[in-house]
Amino acid sequence: MDRQQIFDYAKKKYKTTPEYLWARCPSYAVLRQSPGFLPGYHMNKKNWLSILLDGTVSDDQILIILMLYLAKQMGISLHGVPSAEAAAPPSASPASPVPDLLSWH
Repeated sequence: MDRQQIFDYAKKKYKTTPEYLWARCPSYAVLRQSPGFLPGYHMNKKNWLSILLDGTVSDDQILIILMLYLAKQMGISLHGVPSAEAAAPPSASPASPVPDLLSWH
């Protein structure tokens, strides 16, 4: 499969087209599935992502991603049941944003 066939497949399957982001390397392309989201800048690209704060991604989407990240870090299941890593909920403190994002039952 050549480069153009890959781009054609990505356009048909994922509705994305290549973006050429680097002036120094004009033949290097990036295929993104979701506008506004990029691999983590200067970080482990497997575990981090960058979000454009230019209005491409809605505030609601950003808050959902933040909530998912915080829940994972605290071992909270999003189905209302704490995960195995955290059998008890963390203590709620005014400095902790989690009580505002998730409710405990």
